[in-house]
Amino acid sequence: MSNVTLDHARKLVNGIRATFLSGPPPPPIETVSSLSFRTSVAIADLADGTYDISDTITYNQITISAGSGGFTTGGVLSFPPGGYIIGTDVNDRKYITSEIGKSFGVFDIGTENFTIAFVLSGKGILHGNRITYGVNPVDGINIHLSPYMIGFYPLDWMVSGLLSSQFPNFSNADYCLFIISFNQNTQKFTTILRTNTGHSHHITVTQRSPQPALGYSSPSASSRAFTLVTQVGNNPLRIYDVMLFPGEYMTEDRITYPTYGIIEDYMNAEYGIVIPV
Repeated sequence: MSNVTLDHARKLVNGIRATFLSGPPPPPIETVSSLSFRTSVAIADLADGTYDISDTITYNQITISAGSGGFTTGGVLSFPPGGYIIGTDVNDRKYITSEIGKSFGVFDIGTENFTIAFVLSGKGILHGNRITYGVNPVDGINIHLSPYMIGFYPLDWMVSGLLSSQFPNFSNADYCLFIISFNQNTQKFTTILRTNTGHSHHITVTQRSPQPALGYSSPSASSRAFTLVTQVGNNPLRIYDVMLFPGEYMTEDRITYPTYGIIEDYMNAEYGIVIPV
């Protein structure tokens, strides 16, 4: 047998061994049947600039429009509807933000289980804070990501288990993955935070009773929805993706929840978000 043949044989064996150890490549994220909306694809071909209140974004025949704004407090819209802004970062990645003091979009996640995966960044942004706000009905998704607050209010529940000193690890990363997942039957919420800089956080809590004084209604109300917002006095956080998986709950268990494994692998390959070992 010649050296060329031996070398070829070694390459074949090494290739088989690598495949055996790593397993087959994960299926593309777009093949996940529960994936209903993907913002990164919807904005991929849009030019940078400010878009009007009448402009929309579309993914897979689903169109997101400005909507009616964030829910009212005392008869006044907290965040009136507006347009959106498209930008490109130093890594040539597109992102979307809402206008300051206004909202864009109504992202409806239905009445059953759901998972939402955000990819965003507050790196270099002074006074970046709120990402989303609930819209009517008022059991909405409300999220903050900043050096002084990481808050997730699924019918009034704060992300817990993080020290304030840890907040900048997530808010100032180039890319932060913020997953929230809800199980309607068990009333469990799972929150997962990951960054491209190797920081991670994971917590599962049981939904507590909402507080009507804050405007929240029943956990089993008719629907759950949110709008992208930027509070007055804050600067817009860069939102690279909003991926909706209505009807599907998941945790970090890749065997029980294979969709989570697909999301994790995609985020690692696309944004360099580190998978904990």
